[in-house]
Amino acid sequence: FAVSSEAVPAILYEAFAASVVFMLLPASFISRLSAFLPERGAPGGAARAREYTRRRVAETSRAFKDLRDAARSASESGRETDDPALIFSRAADTVCRRCEKSARCWQEEYNDTRDVMNNLTPAILRRGSLEKGDYPAFFASACVKLDSLTYAVNCELRSYIYRRQMKNRLRSRQKAALGQYSGVSDILVGISSELGGGVVIEAELEARARKYLKSLGIAADVAVFRGRGGRLRAEICGAEINAFRRDRAMLDKLSAALGVRLCLPERKTGRPEGVRLELLEAEPLSAVVGAAKLSRRGGEVCGDSGAYFKTDEGVLHILLSDGMGSGEAAAKLSADCVRILERFLRSGVAPGTALRMLNGIMLLRGEDETVCATVDLMCVNLFSGDMTLFKYGAAPTYIKSGSSVERVTRGHSLAAGLGAPPDDAPDCAEASLSHGMFAVAVSDGAASVSGESELAPDESENALMRLIAEYEGDDPRELALAIVEAAEARGADDDITAIAVKISRRE
Repeated sequence: FAVSSEAVPAILYEAFAASVVFMLLPASFISRLSAFLPERGAPGGAARAREYTRRRVAETSRAFKDLRDAARSASESGRETDDPALIFSRAADTVCRRCEKSARCWQEEYNDTRDVMNNLTPAILRRGSLEKGDYPAFFASACVKLDSLTYAVNCELRSYIYRRQMKNRLRSRQKAALGQYSGVSDILVGISSELGGGVVIEAELEARARKYLKSLGIAADVAVFRGRGGRLRAEICGAEINAFRRDRAMLDKLSAALGVRLCLPERKTGRPEGVRLELLEAEPLSAVVGAAKLSRRGGEVCGDSGAYFKTDEGVLHILLSDGMGSGEAAAKLSADCVRILERFLRSGVAPGTALRMLNGIMLLRGEDETVCATVDLMCVNLFSGDMTLFKYGAAPTYIKSGSSVERVTRGHSLAAGLGAPPDDAPDCAEASLSHGMFAVAVSDGAASVSGESELAPDESENALMRLIAEYEGDDPRELALAIVEAAEARGADDDITAIAVKISRRE
């Protein structure tokens, strides 16, 4: 059956929506399920169930990969060529066939006529129209239907340009949809790998925890294991565990019994208190985040959006997005980017995969016009201090150590929603943070200047870097606010947002 070009975007939306729904549910469910299943190869039906689930997830991943390959092959094999030479051929069929000089032009002087048409093609494609002055003098004087031919050529030219634009837009959406299948496949590969051995049961520590709880007269089920990333986790299920929430000393004693400092997770699990207690290995580093923003001059709504959160793997994520345009439309666009990325990252999707899928979503959304937003993602491992920066057209990041400031540039990537696969990878850079260091993410407005300012853009950024270098306090919120106020004083002509994070050793 045939599918019209107008229907294709809707089909892509439906296919992608189904893929994301399929992806998100297994990712959270299977990851939680894997924590309670024993290692691969352990005796019992649970281990076989684990291996069965792993195989099913792996097979589903391969199915998505095959679906992507099949769709790509079909789109490439079905691609029609649209030769610009057909512009003149179709116009001639309309005008010249009824002309009394048709035999002379298209038979006796065929080569001369063909050369005229070929020579005109590059110029009219650049300009988008044909004018009578473009014809050679000998041809213009000989053609008795020059006006009609010119009109017909321009009609065919407009149709050609429209078809080419539509095909390019459709091709971008096809690439975006294919990229989503690749992303789903990558996510399922990660889940399969985790089920295949990503969880390490700490039997000796479990025994210590049970012994300690028994000494307190607490009857509970205990599981101690290392999840993805190697972070130690302890889960205690029982009706008498609320004492750990009320009495910090009990948690400290359990930590001493295990030889690992434990802490409560920052986000709730959704289960009622008194039934299940989840404890995590405490990170050796802590982070304090401060943010400030201001809408552009005369605007009521800031088009920038930001967020920060820490995952159960002990990685702090800081997100900043600047939506295309200004006002409410830009604010909604940037907020959507932040919300989608946060959902992906919290569910355990790798940052690079999450960003490429976001880019694909933006491409699919831009059906009637271009939809784009810069994206700045900072990932800080609070166990090691290692930091990875991902950028889609975002402003530089600044790293402060003492009175020195390092500038991490924006790179060459376009804003999310502009780069079609395979040119959709975000810029990536790595750095390391330690006790007392700051990292600062800003939107473009932080270093921008108005047309009336005497400062050049480079001078404005140098002023920003001096402000960060000379800051002697320890409050990230204070630093972020100082950056925003300084940008406003310089006459910034854009929305301004600054997010600062300070790293410290955990007390």
